[in-house]
Amino acid sequence: MKISNAESTKLDDEWSYADAIGSPINPNTGLPASKEEVMSLPAWEMDAILKQHKPDDRTWGWTEENSRMTPEEKQKLIDTHNNWWHTVSIGDNICTPGKVKNLYMSEWGLTPEIIKGKSFLDIGFRDGGYSFYAERSGASKVTGLDIEHSKGFEILKQIFNSKVNCVIKDIIDLKSEDLDGPYDVVLFAGVFYHMKFPFLSLHKVAELMDVGGILILESYICPDLSSHEKSKDIPLMKFLPKDELNKDTSNWYAPNLICLISMLETIGFEVTKNKMLHENRAVLHATKINNDTIKTLYTNIPEE
Repeated sequence: MKISNAESTKLDDEWSYADAIGSPINPNTGLPASKEEVMSLPAWEMDAILKQHKPDDRTWGWTEENSRMTPEEKQKLIDTHNNWWHTVSIGDNICTPGKVKNLYMSEWGLTPEIIKGKSFLDIGFRDGGYSFYAERSGASKVTGLDIEHSKGFEILKQIFNSKVNCVIKDIIDLKSEDLDGPYDVVLFAGVFYHMKFPFLSLHKVAELMDVGGILILESYICPDLSSHEKSKDIPLMKFLPKDELNKDTSNWYAPNLICLISMLETIGFEVTKNKMLHENRAVLHATKINNDTIKTLYTNIPEE
């Protein structure tokens, strides 16, 4: 990747800041990285890594005070699990060997300012990387929701001496009594395109929130649907049969960005921020502005 002198100076400055805090993590190994390793990554990923490693983002759930384990005890626990999803730093230069090498809190705008003092729901929490980050950021209550139990979550909860709660349930089957809601902040990241009933899933999310609550939605976006001039302003969603997307049979639908925005606005949200992270991922912030979601979901079809 060839960069200009000005860009090189800027990257040197950012590296110096990140390295002063602690060497950023190599996304391919989950271990502390050299400057050369980070600079060889694609531009968007390199930028995200350098911005992410600030004091609020680096340690996620870990502090000296809430973990009394030795490095050897931590490593022994981590080694009992062979299917880590999140790469999480737990201090003592130890990281979980997750398939997802970076948690893009800064890129998504998932800041301590949004979380502090608020109740937080993490939908699709897996190993709990974002849940523990929310707890570390001062959330008043943190709940993780997923369709299956994660051994990784239990290990990290023990290491962090955490109070994060988890609920194992499909959001489509969820009832209000299943969760201790409503929630002030909901993270719905990397989940929407796995939903067989995507619009219904957004209704379910809205029902878990009070007016004024903030939804942070991150999703795959189908770049083909908005590539033509005539279709760029039309809400569209592509059906993904079999394993069309990433050879993964659990992916069902790929919307364009305006489709996601339109869906959220239809069920009572105001989209305050939308950002393409690169050509096929986007993050949206949406504030719930009314409680009409149940009415719009269950209104009977008028008789002719």
